[in-house]
Amino acid sequence: MNIKSFLIDIDGTLYDGDQVIPGGPEAIAEIRKRGLPFLLVTNTTRIPKSAIMERLRRLSYEISEDEVFPVPIAAVKYVRDKNPEAVCYMMASEDTEAEFRDAGLQVHREERPSDFVIIGQKYWLSFGEIDIAFRLVRDGAEAVSLHRDMTYPENGVIHVGLGPVVIAMEALTKKPVTIIGKPNPRFFDLSLQKAGFTKDGAVMIGDNFDGDTLGALNAGLKAIQVKTGSYDEQTISDSKIKPTWTLGSIRELCAWLDEKSGVVE
Repeated sequence: MNIKSFLIDIDGTLYDGDQVIPGGPEAIAEIRKRGLPFLLVTNTTRIPKSAIMERLRRLSYEISEDEVFPVPIAAVKYVRDKNPEAVCYMMASEDTEAEFRDAGLQVHREERPSDFVIIGQKYWLSFGEIDIAFRLVRDGAEAVSLHRDMTYPENGVIHVGLGPVVIAMEALTKKPVTIIGKPNPRFFDLSLQKAGFTKDGAVMIGDNFDGDTLGALNAGLKAIQVKTGSYDEQTISDSKIKPTWTLGSIRELCAWLDEKSGVVE
């Protein structure tokens, strides 16, 4: 089948913190020139969409607002669809809290009856916050994590992600945590729906094997694994499921397209 569209990760694929992935802006410009639509999809919750846009533009990416789909927006939709008047205990950044508040949801950081516990990246999640969240979930709140990435890259350093917090919450409460972002198939479906792409011919490009590559494959998409950001060769070697294709970086995408003549094998 023909390649019709791309979902493209941001952190570790297009940039690494304040550093551009070499060849990234040129690759995006070229696939746009070729008429191949794309949507940038990210599990990032540390900074708001406005800051993501500012960083992309500062690093010479020409991207419009509707070409970026961050996971907090998907999380707000999930909560609102279940309960438009939900009360949410926030274990997340102030920017993520603002997304929920602006959507008309009730948010707080106290120990009081709540419908949801929202888990997002912030500096720093404290023992006290996890302690409160444990009791709220035990009393009936649904724990919702924006993702469960074990790590994320920034400026050449690999940092701890939300995965360990999710594991801790599930061990404490004996209940599953709802995951919104990659690798949840729901997030890929929402991304395709937002962009107006069909699953047939859509290809995910990303650096995180579990979230980007494996998540896309499990959601029924093809996947290109790039060897930048949080790429870990041992993780892929140990997995029974392999990427559809592997590239050194986003820089190689257009040469790869020329090789494949635009056809997915």
